[in-house]
Amino acid sequence: IGRIWAQCTKESGRGKDSFVHVVGDGATWIEQQARSELNADRILLDFYHVCDYLGAAREHCASNSRWMTTQKNRLKRNRSDLVIAELASHLEPKHLPDEDAPTRCA
Repeated sequence: IGRIWAQCTKESGRGKDSFVHVVGDGATWIEQQARSELNADRILLDFYHVCDYLGAAREHCASNSRWMTTQKNRLKRNRSDLVIAELASHLEPKHLPDEDAPTRCA
């Protein structure tokens, strides 16, 4: 997939000095392909998917009903560092599998 992706961008005019900005859904393979095949300068997770991951973590993290709104507002103000710090303070134990650890996955 990555090679096809790279070929398409080349055919559309990407050059050696082009800035490559990739938008993804959080899938690890997309990031890996963007870095290895496109040499992406920036990889962005779209807001919808970030909120989906945060929504799954909310039950584990939320001490009040405004938690999700607070996280969304932080993201809109380009403060993902605060969102990550909030999630980090609620991480599940390492022995739990990912399907039982929505905060860690977020």
